[in-house]
Amino acid sequence: MTPDNLNRAYTPEIAKRAYWNSYYFGGTFDDLAAADLINHRPVVVARNAALTAGDACTATVGATDLNNGSFDPDPGDALSLAVLPAGPFGLGQHQVALSGTDSHGASASASAFVTVSDESGPSIDDVEVSREDQASPRHGMTLVTIDDTAVDNCGAVTTA
Repeated sequence: MTPDNLNRAYTPEIAKRAYWNSYYFGGTFDDLAAADLINHRPVVVARNAALTAGDACTATVGATDLNNGSFDPDPGDALSLAVLPAGPFGLGQHQVALSGTDSHGASASASAFVTVSDESGPSIDDVEVSREDQASPRHGMTLVTIDDTAVDNCGAVTTA
């Protein structure tokens, strides 16, 4: 049976049994896609990210840090990506989602982990060196004392 014969055979039946929430389309799936009547959800692909903490001992994660080839299968659809929650994140591991929404409102998401670490060492400031009076008898040895202030953006510093 040809498509025209099928259309002629089904059209009267559809007219007899019409439902308010259905309709008949005589085209093909490709015709629906070409008419922009089909919208597929985007495909969101996320990867884990390791970030270095900044001055406030936090890191901000962007969608580009997590995106691992996300795309929208419909030609011409724009894809917007966002990280949820947005952060910033403190030290340690945090679970996030990379969310993608296309220009027609369809969305998808993928989970990822963000690990924030402190890669900067403490800084040492206000170094003062003092030495004991040379006149004291210590068999040629001199006692030297070093005082300093050490600071780190991610916590207390202990010096010895």
